[in-house]
Amino acid sequence: MAISADQTLFPEKTERDFIGFVIVVFSLANLCALGVTLYFLQKLSVKLSEIDLRTQKLAIPEVGQESPLHGLGILFPLEVFLVNVPSEQGRRFLQVEMELELTQPSVQEEMNRKKSAVRDAILMHLSSRSYREIINPSAVEKLRQDLVRLVNSLLASGKVKNIYFTQYHFN
Repeated sequence: MAISADQTLFPEKTERDFIGFVIVVFSLANLCALGVTLYFLQKLSVKLSEIDLRTQKLAIPEVGQESPLHGLGILFPLEVFLVNVPSEQGRRFLQVEMELELTQPSVQEEMNRKKSAVRDAILMHLSSRSYREIINPSAVEKLRQDLVRLVNSLLASGKVKNIYFTQYHFN
């Protein structure tokens, strides 16, 4: 049986209709997917612009200037503390570096005068803690509060508002 040139170049009408239908369906599916993608990109763009506005409101303050975010006071840095920590597994160490947030500038002068006494009190307090007390996050918060009370007991002209751990390593 011989196939003419017309039959190979032009398939039957029903086959052409099916191929056209498939092309139309895929084109519509692509358009729908594109529309959904553009919708979510627009929503994402709105969220990002909201975040950008919030970030601009939380601008980083200049050096020596108080933070507008939460009235961050003057920070007084303390050198690194390295202490032995009692543990059932043997010898353990805690390395801590912190900054004290002072309530007023005059406290900074008193801290400079009493720095050795403050460091000694902190060292004694840290070395009295067990390994379990320094590894647990809720215990670390209690440690922070205890250290604030301890340092405040040594000060006369003002107070320490908070302590920020800038390093907290243990082994």
